[in-house]
Amino acid sequence: PTSTFPTAAAVEVPSSFTNVYLSGQVPPLQDAAAPKNSAAAYGGDTKGQTIGVLKAIEKSLTGLGLTMGDVVKMQVFLVGDPAKDNKMDFAGFMEGYTQFFGTTAQPRLPVRSTREVAGLVNPAYLEENEVTAVRPAKSKYPPRRYEWRSSHNFRLSAAAAGPKIPPVGARAVVRTVQFNGKQE
Repeated sequence: PTSTFPTAAAVEVPSSFTNVYLSGQVPPLQDAAAPKNSAAAYGGDTKGQTIGVLKAIEKSLTGLGLTMGDVVKMQVFLVGDPAKDNKMDFAGFMEGYTQFFGTTAQPRLPVRSTREVAGLVNPAYLEENEVTAVRPAKSKYPPRRYEWRSSHNFRLSAAAAGPKIPPVGARAVVRTVQFNGKQE
């Protein structure tokens, strides 16, 4: 209760709220002139990449009618920075993170776990973040759910009456998701 560390010790969400899970976000391309396999292309150091990731998360949330203040949980994956003897740059991460959480403009704090990982999908990425946000029940944006398709892929759609049951033998394909007919 007396900690000044900018994360929540716990978050309790009323049952009337809807959970919104965002996929892991990696740093967006920030310098197209830099080699695609270099950290410089994605914001440079951990602080720069953190800011890029959190701006991208903020944009996704805005598109869903949410804000960073609606984030209740964050999972952070940091890669050792070659410029820091291949150790994760937690201080650099915190410099970026504290621009979005625990500020005067946005004082809410999520629960958070941070871990060092051996690598991410692109060797230039120093970070990936996943967040869970919540939406009050009385929102102009309807909850979303996954509907099963005959191709055994699933797509995100507006809420409809009743749950869809997957066909017998169907299996979720975690990485192959269709949005608006495009394979992601």
